[in-house]
Amino acid sequence: MSRSLSPDAGVADFTRPDPALKTVKYIASLGHLLTAAVAAAVLAGLTRFAGWQIPWWIWALCTVPFVLFWVIALFRIPRFLRHHGYALREDDYLVTRGAWWRQVIAVPYGRIQYSKVEQGPLLRRYGLASVELHTASGQTNALVEGLPVEQAEALKERLVERGNARLAGL
Repeated sequence: MSRSLSPDAGVADFTRPDPALKTVKYIASLGHLLTAAVAAAVLAGLTRFAGWQIPWWIWALCTVPFVLFWVIALFRIPRFLRHHGYALREDDYLVTRGAWWRQVIAVPYGRIQYSKVEQGPLLRRYGLASVELHTASGQTNALVEGLPVEQAEALKERLVERGNARLAGL
């Protein structure tokens, strides 16, 4: 019998990202289609203006992979959002993520060096932000995406406060 690393397994009450993150992720995935369109436009220009005879398999090789990446992203995004979140426990901070390869990352508060809030143009447009946590280990990937800005700032402050409190005891 196998157990999955599901956030619903009762380990903690995970806080999920804002539903608007789904829209942000869908818009960001359009980059794959844009790449396919640019490749098709270049091939069309070479065919029409330079007189090149480009076989169909070159067209497929230059466009189909990007369309497939986009289709995969359409299926991946809702699954990603179901398994993405964070929880503040008494002794540590949990982050869960992963659509197919799931991770649950536990960071003890005493190991926190700093945390930061980031916003890209799309996140800013939808009033969202990401909180990234840094420890002495370069391997820690405790990133939580898609939180409302106020919630992200509050989470960052709570993490720093708890980290300082635990660090003071060392």
